Amino acid sequence: MGTHRHANGRASDYKSFDAFQAAVKARKFEYADGKLTYVSEAGETFEYPANKKELPKINGTTVNLNPAKTYDSPYLFMEHGSNKAIIHYEGYKDKALEFGSPANSEGATFPPNSLQKK
Repeated sequence: MGTHRHANGRASDYKSFDAFQAAVKARKFEYADGKLTYVSEAGETFEYPANKKELPKINGTTVNLNPAKTYDSPYLFMEHGSNKAIIHYEGYKDKALEFGSPANSEGATFPPNSLQKK
């Protein structure tokens, strides 16, 4: 399953957090037959079953809890099941974080001053 804009869109689509909240609240939520359904401004349908025996669905497709990539964006990449994440920012050397590794004793911290220009 690809990337989804949960709720309504990107932060830059709204003038403020209050505007975002108002947009979400203006959307129709429906609860019927043990399922909460929400349709975003982007037209995506989110279905959340209350019985917890089923997984949520987005646009009729069951959410994949084991995707090929845990993170897949222009800035952060990580294969599912791997302990290594790559942080990328244009103009800087990529930074690899290996979770659970003594070499990365900082854990998941990533101080901005650790970036090095190319």
